[in-house]
Amino acid sequence: MRNLLSLSLCLAISAPLVACGDDAPATKAVIGEVDSGTNPSDGGSNPDGSTNPTPDGGKPADDGGSSMADGGKPADDGGSMLADSGPVIADCTSYCTNVMANCTAGNAQYPTMGACMAFCSSMPQGKPGDLSGDSVECRAYHGGAPSQSMPTTHCSHAGPTGGDNVVTDSNPGTCGEGCEAFCNMAQATCTGPNQQWAHAADCLADCKTFNPIVGSYSITVSPSANNFGCRVYHLSAAAAGSAGATTHCPHIVKNSPVCNQ
Repeated sequence: MRNLLSLSLCLAISAPLVACGDDAPATKAVIGEVDSGTNPSDGGSNPDGSTNPTPDGGKPADDGGSSMADGGKPADDGGSMLADSGPVIADCTSYCTNVMANCTAGNAQYPTMGACMAFCSSMPQGKPGDLSGDSVECRAYHGGAPSQSMPTTHCSHAGPTGGDNVVTDSNPGTCGEGCEAFCNMAQATCTGPNQQWAHAADCLADCKTFNPIVGSYSITVSPSANNFGCRVYHLSAAAAGSAGATTHCPHIVKNSPVCNQ
């Protein structure tokens, strides 16, 4: 009997202990849930169930697409810039359009657009950016913005003489030697029955004896003065067409019947 009471007492005392033992895992599970949740900075859920963004959850700049520095380079991939497309080459049409518009009245260099185009076709092309020398490039430069702003200075540089008013010396004009340009044009314009020199060297030899132009050349120079300017004027008139060549080519020679005053 005593043993039975002892057993009952033991069972009564141990029951709460067993209950506490059963509760411990449950308690531990709750604690585990708290521990397993990460704080907002770790990307875990908040107590109310919402999810916080994480620094590692999405990186648009790295994963979604490249930045301008990495993903797209218009200057390199999209196409070349203007500076890479090469220098602009002067052409006779743009040159003559500018000279005819910018050099007028007392600064006019050619009587007609056709005469300018004919002269231009006999000139060496030169290199883009040339500011001196007998070439289309040099004349195109001076006949553009410089002639527009300072026609008295630059129009003669852009014209047929290249700014060389004194052909008897060895000093060229801004855009080359006047006799060189004159004889190239004479040989191209005065041909067949209108030819005045058999060879360019003969033309150059005579040209070097022509008297200097008084002042700067323009088509308003005296058409009868015994100088280089008068002969350039008549050569310009000859370049205007075949009829002009028949009339004016004989006037450009050393013993000119017109340029003799």
